[in-house]
Amino acid sequence: MADSPLVGMYRRRWNSDPARTLALFSAMAAPGTVMAARFGPDAADIHLGSRRTRIRYEWISGVRIEDGVVELRGLDGGAYPRELFPDFAIAYIRALNAGMAASR
Repeated sequence: MADSPLVGMYRRRWNSDPARTLALFSAMAAPGTVMAARFGPDAADIHLGSRRTRIRYEWISGVRIEDGVVELRGLDGGAYPRELFPDFAIAYIRALNAGMAASR
């Protein structure tokens, strides 16, 4: 089974065991799993299946987009499907920290 871009990014970023990574993402992002994001003035709420995460923008030190995946770098970062992050949200997060604009 070929890796999805999200699984591939996770494995490259954290050098994780392939079977463990696939099991983790299968549990969080199985077909039919509800995924959503809400962007407020100071934080984003990410909902992946039964897992909910609040990420304060001040904790984000960089945003990278690759192969349909958004990688948030910083204190409580992670890799998320690009579909959860519309262009306006990425622009807003980058605008809060001008040094972030160069990270792709």
